Amino acid sequence: MNNKYIYLFLFSLLFSCKADRESLLDLDYKIDKVVCQSNSNYFIADGVSEIGLEVKLYTTAGSYTAVNGKQQLIYKEIPQERWKHHIIKFYDKSGKEYPANFTSTSISAEKMEFYAEVDGLRSSKPVLLEQAENPLQGTPISPVSDPYFYEVSIRSARPTPALKRYPIIFHVIDTEQSKNQSQELNADAIYYVLNQYNAIFSKQNNKASNGANAHIEFVAALKDPNGKLLKEAGINRTYLTDQQNLNLSTEYILNSPSLYWDYDKYLNVWIINNSKWYSLAEIDLYRRALPFTFREGTYNSQKLPLPDFLPVQSLNASQLANWKKKPDYVDHVGLVFVRTGFSQLKHDFVGQLAAFLGVIPNRPANGNSTQLNNGKWVDDYCEDTPTFNPYYASTANGGIERLDFGSTRKKYTAKIALDGKTGSPAFPWITYNSQNVGEKNSFSSTITQDQAQRIEWTLNHAEARQAWRNQTAITP
Repeated sequence: MNNKYIYLFLFSLLFSCKADRESLLDLDYKIDKVVCQSNSNYFIADGVSEIGLEVKLYTTAGSYTAVNGKQQLIYKEIPQERWKHHIIKFYDKSGKEYPANFTSTSISAEKMEFYAEVDGLRSSKPVLLEQAENPLQGTPISPVSDPYFYEVSIRSARPTPALKRYPIIFHVIDTEQSKNQSQELNADAIYYVLNQYNAIFSKQNNKASNGANAHIEFVAALKDPNGKLLKEAGINRTYLTDQQNLNLSTEYILNSPSLYWDYDKYLNVWIINNSKWYSLAEIDLYRRALPFTFREGTYNSQKLPLPDFLPVQSLNASQLANWKKKPDYVDHVGLVFVRTGFSQLKHDFVGQLAAFLGVIPNRPANGNSTQLNNGKWVDDYCEDTPTFNPYYASTANGGIERLDFGSTRKKYTAKIALDGKTGSPAFPWITYNSQNVGEKNSFSSTITQDQAQRIEWTLNHAEARQAWRNQTAITP
């Protein structure tokens, strides 16, 4: 069944009762609860990053008796597109008023605490927090004191590394039929992706409150390995017969000098026209892209911690030479994209590069399950990756499970079922505006300071990530 119809069916079930329908669809709604939050839990006081304070509005839709005997109101969010005109103001804990969006270079505190007023009604605890304090079953968490303030951690801008200019070559592997029928991948789509890479990894595309500049520029190669000027900068086109394309394999690419260029001189990006290329789970693609091969004696687990499922290879010079000729997968030494997704500009083209540069992905296998490795999420080792909904429904923990900073996030809200038997993720989920390049369901437009540190260390030490040291291919 089409997902759209499934969602509509779920939506009708969720809002079938009269109270729900009145609270969400009646334009004369009454605001019973205001929640203050922001577009990130972190704010870099560098004069460029911009924090966005925002509110969520709720109306009541009944009540239930919690496990502790207290009556707890049920709240339904009022969709923003149905808001009437409201006077919204933001204040810090001292009562100083702030605009909804602002930058600063003068904040020396480690954190700031905010609250909001909507038409004079002060913001209070998040709905999920109240549910955690008053669950239908299990053990309530300790109550958070009132008045409630939304907390944002403040960071100073870190020293920026020197700019690294990284030669990049897009190997477009197409069929002769596509060429004859003028159905080749357009160069404009490739250059768009290249421009997006540069905008995202140098923080040119937005003012994200916890965004960082990795000071890396991806430059379209001007010359091939023989020093010959390319007809299209940064693009190497190869045409295969239909049968050759059907049989395209890792071995074929790695054994083709025209397709596998020295990774110490180029960032190889292969764009293939073969939808059967990947038969493994999606996460294997990102796992293979992560850096895990290093010259003997150079790896530092404190500087670049990696998940347990990724055993580090520390190779001597002879072993490295052999590995360079024939790694297990092309993903170890470059990026691989299926043409369809690439031409549709899916966010994966950003996430794969981020993983290649050391950002541990927060992505489900096959897009269906909520596990990354053996049924468990793995840590991304970045404290400043965003958290928006810090509670996840779990019957083993009374309907609520707390997730702290520094771990990969389950990014959906909890539905505490009123039958008292279940607690589970539910549709519709509260929208979170994650920009994190490491997340699957994200705008994939921002790297954080912690992620930038991982990228910097990867570029300085990991194999197949050193082409920025060789400028021959991009020197006219």
